[in-house]
Amino acid sequence: MKKFYLIILISFISYETQSQCNTYFNFKEGAEYEMTHYSDKDKVTGKSLSQILSVDDNGGVLTAHIKGTAFDKKGEEITSMNFEYICDDGVLKMDMNKFIPKDMFGSDAEIEFEMEGDYLELPESLEIGQSLKDGMIEGKMTMEGNPAMANMGISVKIFNRKVEAKEDITTPAGSFPCYKISYDMESSTKVMGMNNKVIMKGIDYISEGVGVIKTESYNKKGNLSSYSLLTGYK
Repeated sequence: MKKFYLIILISFISYETQSQCNTYFNFKEGAEYEMTHYSDKDKVTGKSLSQILSVDDNGGVLTAHIKGTAFDKKGEEITSMNFEYICDDGVLKMDMNKFIPKDMFGSDAEIEFEMEGDYLELPESLEIGQSLKDGMIEGKMTMEGNPAMANMGISVKIFNRKVEAKEDITTPAGSFPCYKISYDMESSTKVMGMNNKVIMKGIDYISEGVGVIKTESYNKKGNLSSYSLLTGYK
């Protein structure tokens, strides 16, 4: 289940938001994007849907309020979350709070999160060889009546982001010229002094005017573990 959450989170990084503010993402109210997720054996493992509920314009700074919903391979809803993207002076800033699914410990768990982190940024223009800023979020978790939870924490770090190349990518949604962006991702969960760490490498293929078309996830040995494709948008 934890691996599946990481697949969903990577896809949520990528494709939700586009307007005059940022070349690669859409801040239009009502826009919807569907990603289908696959195993390394090309089997469907689930889908995720992103919907832009509303957009605020505060002196030229756009804020998109987004709902993301994840489904399993049978089409049953797993989780949903609301988060914001900000576009300021052409730079897309993605709130990294959305990287932590609030019901990852069960929908009935009354867990409170105290989070600190950066925005994950994407500039208005991309060039081959360009390095992009890192992003990180970390926090502590508490549960009323359960002092053991005071020793629990979680963090997600995305680093070594680089624009590698330009490639044409074809998915069920069409064919798109894309920039290929690679990065490393480290997820760490601390429970009562025990630290569970997951390290993977990711690649996003981003197309001007649409957003992320394809994502790939690789394990620490460099083997493909999963990928996602844009299968519908409007």
